[in-house]
Amino acid sequence: MIITRLTIKRLRAIREEKVIDFSPGLNIIKGSDNEAGKSTLRLAIVKALFQDPTAARKEIHALTSWGVDEPWEVSLEFDSGGDHYRLTKSLKERSGELEATGSREFVARNKHTIAEKITETTGCPSEVFFESTACIGQEELIRLVPGGATDEEKQSALGTISKRLQAKLSGGEEIDILALISRLHDKTHSRSAQGPYQRLQEVTERIVELRGRLLDLEEKNSDILEKRRTLCRVRDTLAGINRDLAARQESLGKDRRIAELEKDLARDRAQHQLFREASALKERLDSLDSELAPFALFTEDRTAQLEDSVARSGALTARAAELERNAADIHAQRPAFWLLPAGAALGVGGLAGALANPYALVGAFVGYLAAGYWFVSYRVWKKQADAARQKLPPVVAQLEHTGGQVRDLLAELGCRDFAEFRARVAHHRTKMVARRDAASRLDALVRGQEWPGFAADNAGLDSRMSAGSRELEALAPFRLEPAARRRLEDEIAGLLARKAELDQEPGALEKFLEYATADKDDFIDLEEELSRLEQERELWERRRRVFDLTREMIEEAHRRTFSRAADLLETEVGRYIAAITDARYSQVKIDESDLSFRTFSPEKNDWVDVRQLSRGTQDQFYICARLALVSLITDGKRPPILLDDPFVNFHAMRLRRMIALLQTIARDNQVLLFTCCDAYDYVGQVISLD
Repeated sequence: MIITRLTIKRLRAIREEKVIDFSPGLNIIKGSDNEAGKSTLRLAIVKALFQDPTAARKEIHALTSWGVDEPWEVSLEFDSGGDHYRLTKSLKERSGELEATGSREFVARNKHTIAEKITETTGCPSEVFFESTACIGQEELIRLVPGGATDEEKQSALGTISKRLQAKLSGGEEIDILALISRLHDKTHSRSAQGPYQRLQEVTERIVELRGRLLDLEEKNSDILEKRRTLCRVRDTLAGINRDLAARQESLGKDRRIAELEKDLARDRAQHQLFREASALKERLDSLDSELAPFALFTEDRTAQLEDSVARSGALTARAAELERNAADIHAQRPAFWLLPAGAALGVGGLAGALANPYALVGAFVGYLAAGYWFVSYRVWKKQADAARQKLPPVVAQLEHTGGQVRDLLAELGCRDFAEFRARVAHHRTKMVARRDAASRLDALVRGQEWPGFAADNAGLDSRMSAGSRELEALAPFRLEPAARRRLEDEIAGLLARKAELDQEPGALEKFLEYATADKDDFIDLEEELSRLEQERELWERRRRVFDLTREMIEEAHRRTFSRAADLLETEVGRYIAAITDARYSQVKIDESDLSFRTFSPEKNDWVDVRQLSRGTQDQFYICARLALVSLITDGKRPPILLDDPFVNFHAMRLRRMIALLQTIARDNQVLLFTCCDAYDYVGQVISLD
């Protein structure tokens, strides 16, 4: 985020409208004195980013300049992610507006939408978060330094660091965890704090008082006194049994819960494996459906029609060939033509010779008989040949028609020939067999359930297994060995038996005392009051245990959170402090109990508390801690860093190194340094407020 312009109206020291332009990198905002308005500029930036303009708190309106009629107004322009934004906050209009130009143009007026966008842009979810990390004022460092401060002030300063770092690491609002733990401890251990311990002591004292009065009354009647004592002992014993029983039943319940969780996890893991297998089969089925999509035209009707046409084409081809062979055979049987002229010649010659020889007529008869035979044979052959020729064209026509049908069907199916068609049909049938197999296996796994429903039923398996594993891990310290479990069950059974036995005694004793005559009314009143107080004491005792358990859980959560944060923070602070001190100090340890710093001193060859070092070195460590927080917990959003003259206690050499570190940081984060000093004029863009 790069702030480019700030417009201020009627805010603290700036009464008239003032416009300040900023540049990327390191900006030096310089005023000749402390009244120039540097702190007002820093405040204006913070309020522009995070202030709710609809807030009615007096301290917010009190920021308005003296002697003006209208409340303050600020406008902030900045660049982020290649877009330009203009953010306006007006207490006069009780409104805010965020206008974006660039690739994502929009205008937002809803305060929650604006706050979400500022959080997204800066990585800082609140004003407190921003002022705890990227906004560093001189007064905060002074307040954090223990030198010359009282123990209460030191504790307050360390508590401020603790709660801010804890809040930023946990992502929640600012909470003083150490103070909360201390208050919970006081409520269960100190009578001066209002809470279970105070009430428990008051009730116990009242019980002691009433029991004393009861004993005074019981002295009047030894029999009643003995019964009273017996009743008290029984009740105390029962109370102790109930406490022991509750603790043991809780331990056994946790162990049984572990067994239930393990059983549930085993079932969920098996179901998860089944779901994985079913998902793989579903993917296989979808893949086969995709592969079978091109075969959509290969219906059974079309396939049967094509095969029938091919069969008829083959039969017609065979029929045509057979007809052609018959025609050829008939053609080969054509009567020899020489018989006709020979018979005619013989007949003519015989007739001519009959004039000379009557026997020549026999030759003529034979000749004409031969010619007649040829003529009759030819007519028969001609008729057969014509019949054979007439049969072939219809068959050829049918063959061509059937061949056309075959070609059309092959073209519709995208096949060049029938051989390709048969190959594709075989491939299609193979895929169909595989699909039926996958579908059958999937159906067996889902047990006939539709896939969307099956997938929805198993969608929460991972989260359920994760939650169960976390709960199982949390309960792991309470796991019991079989022998310990049996021993605990025996103890519980014994306590229950003892309780059942003792439960009968108070009734009998109370019945006896009910009919006792010695100061009966006083006994009844005291008993009722004691019974009520005993119940109240048990109530406050349970609440004290709840408070103690809550405190222990908060302490453990705080310790774990801060232990993880300390490692990261130590490394980052060490890197920064080494750059400032020329590696004189580079190793840092953070005390998780009070957030104090220790560093390795080469002179002492040992670890020393930072609070034992000079004032300037302390400031340097805490500035490095803030810079480390900016780099660690703003989600890489790179908010602008605001420094309100925090280097007043630095000597010249470390100040130069600090400036060099700031110049390095300014490559990634815009830095605004507010100062009265001229020593920074050469290190960045100077903005004069005079």
